[in-house]
Amino acid sequence: MIAGALAPFVFLLATVGISWVEEDFMGRLGWDEWPSGLSLGPDGWLQIVNFIVLGVLLITFALAVQAVLARNRWVKVAPVLLALAGVAAVMLAFKEDPQDADPTWHGSIHFGAYLVWLVSLVISYPFTWWRLRGHSFWRTARWPSVLALLLFPPVFLLPDTDSAGNYEFFAVALTPLAVIAIRMAVGAIRACPDARSPILHRDR
Repeated sequence: MIAGALAPFVFLLATVGISWVEEDFMGRLGWDEWPSGLSLGPDGWLQIVNFIVLGVLLITFALAVQAVLARNRWVKVAPVLLALAGVAAVMLAFKEDPQDADPTWHGSIHFGAYLVWLVSLVISYPFTWWRLRGHSFWRTARWPSVLALLLFPPVFLLPDTDSAGNYEFFAVALTPLAVIAIRMAVGAIRACPDARSPILHRDR
């Protein structure tokens, strides 16, 4: 639960910080290649680690969703899609190819991983929402979803306004994850405050 809530915030805030560290490099490379282009810079290992952390957090969140009872066969796909997005995020650690450069094997892996990450993550949202919505811990938490709006203000911290469009795209893509994970975590704690593993509290 906490992993899912942390994933979008950690990834985006870390990416903003790395953008400041590599501002000069990104100015030469072109901000239209943000954020993947950050991994090509002199401190690119920071963004590589950032991708891996995002993947690990998504996989951990997928395990939490898996622990919630599935009420029908359709929603069983939710943790599978989340885990697939997590694996793809880890694969983003392979560096992309700069524009106008000859294609490389690692650049092809990065591009394919990006498509898998985005598609599987977006498709997972309605299935995850439907899997969780019938449970008591979900109904006890409504307002925490507004915390996801905190994903957007850091756009003003970016060192170059040309990257704002890319930032907002990733913020929009990750906001549903924050909404679902925060509501799931807060609701589970409220519904079962004394349990060691509140996510396992299920309606019977």
